[in-house]
Amino acid sequence: MKILKDTKISKISFKDGKLYLNADDNNFFFSVALEGAFPNYKKPFTLFEDPTINLKISRDELLKALKEISAIYANTKLEAKPIFLEFQDNELILKAKYENEEGKIVLPCKVEKKDDFSITFNLTFLIDAISSFDRHEIEIKFLDEDKPLLVESSLENLKTLVMPMKIS
Repeated sequence: MKILKDTKISKISFKDGKLYLNADDNNFFFSVALEGAFPNYKKPFTLFEDPTINLKISRDELLKALKEISAIYANTKLEAKPIFLEFQDNELILKAKYENEEGKIVLPCKVEKKDDFSITFNLTFLIDAISSFDRHEIEIKFLDEDKPLLVESSLENLKTLVMPMKIS
């Protein structure tokens, strides 16, 4: 509902299990009520109670670095743009590579880790997830290279999961 934050709703109606919202500028939204038991949406988040790697990092600095490194893919038509993440003591290392172009950015952050691994994500999805937060510091939790990451902020009631990419 963040998209509706600054939108004036002119009409709300409910009919045949659907919620309709008429908004300004000819925007129209609707939602369908699902039948049956709602899935346990909290369960995936319980996996992150004991993460393998836990980062505390500036949202703004991370977004700036991700957008900067995305320049490597500026002239490509790739749908999935891989970003490689590595973790050192108090550093997050971002790497991107496409054909003869390479980029590497090292960011200071608080890192707590029980094990070493690197992980790859779709750069666009990672930027979208981090952009949804408003607060300065975010926390990013990792389980292993095959599991999603969790982005959260202690000051916001928002949690976001991002699935990793498999590179063959």
